Amino acid sequence: MATSKSGSTKKATANKSSSRATATKTKVTTVKADAPASRPSVFKKASNEPNYPAIIVAEIIGTFVLTLVALLTLQQVAALYVGLTVAVLVLAVGAVSGAHLNPAVTFGLWAARRLKTTLVPVYWIAQFVGAILAVLVLGAFSGNGYALNFGNFSAINWGILSVEVVGTAVFLFGLIAAISNDKLSQVGKAFGVGLALTVGILVSGSVFSTLQSGVDTSNVDISKTETIPREYLVKGATLNPAVALATTENTPSQLSGYGATGEEEKFSRLGFEVIFGTLIGAALGTNLYLLLAYVNRQQG
Repeated sequence: MATSKSGSTKKATANKSSSRATATKTKVTTVKADAPASRPSVFKKASNEPNYPAIIVAEIIGTFVLTLVALLTLQQVAALYVGLTVAVLVLAVGAVSGAHLNPAVTFGLWAARRLKTTLVPVYWIAQFVGAILAVLVLGAFSGNGYALNFGNFSAINWGILSVEVVGTAVFLFGLIAAISNDKLSQVGKAFGVGLALTVGILVSGSVFSTLQSGVDTSNVDISKTETIPREYLVKGATLNPAVALATTENTPSQLSGYGATGEEEKFSRLGFEVIFGTLIGAALGTNLYLLLAYVNRQQG
């Protein structure tokens, strides 16, 4: 009797174990069968890989809009309008590409080790394409053709270059401070970036005015371009190589108070002054903030 009961107990236990195993297998099989198949999308990230198509489209659109605003805005209110435009664009495309909209910003983030090296040329190409599209659109509406003229590309005025360095450094310092502040919301960070650009433009404008006031104009012949100081041919700091590509320098007629004539050459603002000045300023601004943040952490 004891042996028979023990054998029955063992058999029942084995049957229960077998039933649990079968149920478990059935359950696992059912979950796998019901799992939906993923559908690839060109605008969807695969693992941790950068979403190149989305980045390119976002940077082209963003830089296009920013360049239009920069070209159409009066100088007196340019800082405010451009800053607000950047804030809105950061909210619009920031989640897609980070809303750099500026080769100097891309370089600054790369210098701060916040951007992969392989992404730098992707951003730069998209940003310059966006700026060129903006000028093409304006040219189509105004009836003026668009032609790149880099006749003054190699011209270097150390004072102008220094203004670009200072303005861009102030801008990138504020930008990296805003995006690094975890206490700020996304809206707060966006307007922080816009405010940083506004301050950078205002600072560079003040320094540029001081630079112009120290130039000797006693021997200037307005009819001869070669006698005009470069500080007067240049309209001010750009803080953005892409926008500089779409911007032209002053002509003698414009300095005389008249509009540029068709016979006068218009030179693109993009050159060594802008390229070196903005890139150096971007590296200085970002790394200065990172240095101060590091010192603060060590003291804390």
